Amino acid sequence: MPPTKEIDITDSLRQCEKPFAFDEHGIIYKKSKPDAKETTPEIDNIFILKDAIRRRLTQTDPHWTTGTQDLMGIQGDVVIMRGALTFLGGQRTAVGTGKIQSTRYGKPIDGYELAREVSKAMKSASSDLIPRLATEWNIGSYLRQLPKTITTESAFKGWLDGQVKAWEQRYHWAGNGKGSLFWHLIKAYGLTWEIVQKELEPGRMISGLREISLSDMQAFVRLEEIKREHQ
Repeated sequence: MPPTKEIDITDSLRQCEKPFAFDEHGIIYKKSKPDAKETTPEIDNIFILKDAIRRRLTQTDPHWTTGTQDLMGIQGDVVIMRGALTFLGGQRTAVGTGKIQSTRYGKPIDGYELAREVSKAMKSASSDLIPRLATEWNIGSYLRQLPKTITTESAFKGWLDGQVKAWEQRYHWAGNGKGSLFWHLIKAYGLTWEIVQKELEPGRMISGLREISLSDMQAFVRLEEIKREHQ
């Protein structure tokens, strides 16, 4: 059996927090009033598509599993399921819910039809577990911070771009120890910060290491090139 590739837990947890792309979100719009004159639909709810969540889980840990799910009970018209996500060597639990459609055309249903609706609600509760379990690992947790003032697609896109930039800044390679090494090499190569900030990224001046858009490897290679150019 070939050796299993070891997962970098720290980097994996960072990837969990990374905001999803705009098209990986689902948007539910408020129903327009009959006399409404607005052409821009107003957002009622935003969520992350389950397929996108599954992709993120698989990319981060190909061996993730949800295991067995347990029916906790039925309260009124709500089915409550509990499940666990085994992920990155740990396990966390969450609760999912599904609503039973116990009426049809304003009249209560029973017998076989009611049993079918209970079954659908159980499947819905089971499906609801995926995003809730993922949130336990901070996957998609940024949506909890979505301001109520975000009511249009364009506003959400702008807010989401800001979340991505904040994530990139928070986990930029310059902040994980490699920044100190980068500064050390600038001095060791006999360069000045003024030279580096002008020449590291041609056509773009940077004011700090966290503004560097290059990967850590690209930045170190480029620094080596600048050293040779100034010898």
